[in-house]
Amino acid sequence: MINREAFSIIQSLLGFMLSSLLLHRRLGSMARNVASIDNWHGAIEVVIAAPVGKVWAIASNWLNFPRSASVECTGGKSGEPGCVRRVQAKNSNFWVEEILTGIDHDNRILCYDIIGGNSGIASGYKAAIQATAERDSSTRVVWPFKFSSDQLRAESMTPIIKTKVTAHIKELEELAQNL
Repeated sequence: MINREAFSIIQSLLGFMLSSLLLHRRLGSMARNVASIDNWHGAIEVVIAAPVGKVWAIASNWLNFPRSASVECTGGKSGEPGCVRRVQAKNSNFWVEEILTGIDHDNRILCYDIIGGNSGIASGYKAAIQATAERDSSTRVVWPFKFSSDQLRAESMTPIIKTKVTAHIKELEELAQNL
């Protein structure tokens, strides 16, 4: 199970106190509730044409997704909270260092924070991914994120993050369809 700290993104997006009920909620309902609260929060929610088992197998493989970027382990054990990875966009000098803060395979939720890099996104960025089975072998992917309010350029980064997250979800769909 994911610890309280890993759920901080969910808690802050909704402003609720963490309770046992939160462990059973879907991030999708949360994404709808945070659509545009302010410039520091955002979420992408989309249904993709791929089975949830295949989508989760790819999304939860911390050191092998996204494949559209160079990913390398810089600390910790792969797939376990505390694992740190460096993600660098291909054909780019921009990179981020991310730490896996929680993973719950039963509910298919993965939480991570950015802890460094040169992309303009500083420590304080938190995100989560959830994959939920839908009808007709499709999957609902929900990817909420938040910035720290002391990140001066967060409001200008939100559209960029939404574009990157959307591209990652599209990659998830394509990879899962070919798995």
